[in-house]
Amino acid sequence: LGVLNSEVVARIHRVKFRDARQRTFPQLKISHLRALPIPGPEIGSVYARIANAARAVQEGFPQAHADLEVLVSQVYGL
Repeated sequence: LGVLNSEVVARIHRVKFRDARQRTFPQLKISHLRALPIPGPEIGSVYARIANAARAVQEGFPQAHADLEVLVSQVYGL
């Protein structure tokens, strides 16, 4: 969930799918989700750190969102 809610994946989605660039009602389709390059178990220990950062975002820790974006960026090699 932390990866899906990241700005990195949001940008990938906007670039890949024209429907996502609509101003009024951007669409997120199941086929779009399936086509997104979501990392799997190969990310190893970073997975736990992403999960912890996502949990901290939900709990309202302001720095956690920035930490989450950094971790997701690392996974995608950015």
